[in-house]
Amino acid sequence: MTTDTPDTASSTTGDDDTPDTPTVAVFGSVNLDRTRRVPDDEVAALDADPAVPPRGTTAPAESPPDDFDADAIRLGGKGANQAVAAARAGAATTLVGAVGSDATDHAVRETLVDEGVETALATRETETGAAFVWVTPDGDNRILVRPGANDTLDASDAERALAAAREADVVLLQNEVPVAAAEALLDALPSRSAGGEAADTTDTAAGQRPLVVVDPAPAPGAVPLVDHPRVDVFVPNETEFAGLCGPLAAARERGAVVVRTDGPDGATVFAGDDAATDDEVATDPLATPSFRVSAPSAPVVDTTGAGDAFAGYFAATLAAAETRTVADTTTARGRIGTATLRAAVERGVRAGTLSCAEAGAMTAPRAADVDDAPDGDARGDGTHRDATDESP
Repeated sequence: MTTDTPDTASSTTGDDDTPDTPTVAVFGSVNLDRTRRVPDDEVAALDADPAVPPRGTTAPAESPPDDFDADAIRLGGKGANQAVAAARAGAATTLVGAVGSDATDHAVRETLVDEGVETALATRETETGAAFVWVTPDGDNRILVRPGANDTLDASDAERALAAAREADVVLLQNEVPVAAAEALLDALPSRSAGGEAADTTDTAAGQRPLVVVDPAPAPGAVPLVDHPRVDVFVPNETEFAGLCGPLAAARERGAVVVRTDGPDGATVFAGDDAATDDEVATDPLATPSFRVSAPSAPVVDTTGAGDAFAGYFAATLAAAETRTVADTTTARGRIGTATLRAAVERGVRAGTLSCAEAGAMTAPRAADVDDAPDGDARGDGTHRDATDESP
């Protein structure tokens, strides 16, 4: 139940936005992350605990884990993390979602606004979503998530998200809110033309429909999003890619782009319309990538949220290209120019890698640091571990 009208808090950093500013609308989750750093002598017991998810994965939880003594409580959630990353990347960003009555105690809205995110968050008579994160000395994470207020999002919230989407260059979604609410938003968006023809510019709505990027995480339950024809780009990590390979292959066949984040190895991109030259490629559109992007070398403190840093920077960079000239980047539904796609992936990989140098999930680096970071050997000095794993 909603206890107040959704806020529309604006950031001071966005007050002087110009029409040329790229815009990103995020419909997604907001969590309060409870993090516990696990010492070396407890890692084996953690690995053997059936109540704890495997390394680098996220699982749902109905109640807090036993004996979880948090070292810190920070703002997180895939929607909030990605919104902050997009804002740090230079996009005017709006986050639509829901929080609980405890959000005030943790300055949720104030933190987002300070980060340059315009918030449209309904307050519900429940707790804000919660994530319980174990971080081991090598930076790996295991995460349990209680959805809380995120689980209350519905079609009416999708209508609020649609209002933001109409003004956006890119819409960014994840699978940490009810899939029916995300589908309602996608259903309300107009189609871009398919089959290689440019969008019908006589149809203003179709010609102006934003690019839609979906991070299908967590993978369980994400198939309806992967199957949706309005999605232009998917950004799964390696685990999600493996679990959703069939639906992602079908998405490629209808023209969607798939960007698989590969942790220390950067990212692999499946895009374009080159004709298949052998039976394997003909039967598997994910058999041969279009190109790969390597990751720079960087120290690893905590991989939590690295995939969100990638997604936010990736979306903001696509949005900037859309703002410069739609005709140059999108000639049909999901048809993104190769140079634009490569630039967005490279920027996202650098952001995701650099985010691992800081503890916590909401650790997307600043744009100046990302844009100054050199490209490098994806394996570097061997210190990277799953830099784009699932995050809360």
